[in-house]
Parts: sequence; structure tokens; C-alpha cells
Amino acid sequence: MAKLLSAGATMLSKSCPDCGSPLFKLKDGKVLCASCGYSPDRKTADKRTAPEHRPKEGGSTDELNDILKEKLSLMVGALKEAKDPNEIKSLVSCIREILALLEEK
Repeated sequence: MAKLLSAGATMLSKSCPDCGSPLFKLKDGKVLCASCGYSPDRKTADKRTAPEHRPKEGGSTDELNDILKEKLSLMVGALKEAKDPNEIKSLVSCIREILALLEEK
């Protein structure tokens, strides 16, 4: 996810119907899930380019991931509206940390 953001992709407020991760809009206009490779154009994950699906772990981990994804979406929305450089810096830092936590799973 961090690689997509640094490459100029935009995180959308929509979630992947296959895995629940945020969807990203690439510079070429295509929409893609960074976690499983889902694209609305293909309707399913591309197993050749996507990481393997991992079985879900215990409820608390799943719940934490859901909360992190929700907070990530809220922070991205706040970042779009932010004008103060300190607020922007803080939001970007938090977004990076959440993305790192989500990638650990």
C-alpha cells in the first residue's frame, strides 16, 4: 500500500469486496486492491500478481485490522481537507504507521 501511495496512487474510500482492504486508483485510472489484486475490471483477484490470501486469524486481530482500516480511511479524508503543514505532517505520519501495521499481517 505504501508503495502505491508513494507512486502517486490515490486511496479511495471504497473497500475491496474480496478482502476488505482499501482500494487505490492508479495514475492510469485503474482501480486496484494492493492486498489481493482485485480490480473492478477483472471482478476477482489476479493470483499471478497478488500476494497469497492468508487465512484470517483470531477475532481480535481481525477486529483490530477493521478498526485500523476505518481509521485509515478517516485520516485520508482529513488529509484531503488539511491546510496546516503540521496537521498534514501528523496525518501522513499516522497513515504511514497504520499502513505498516496492516502490511505486517
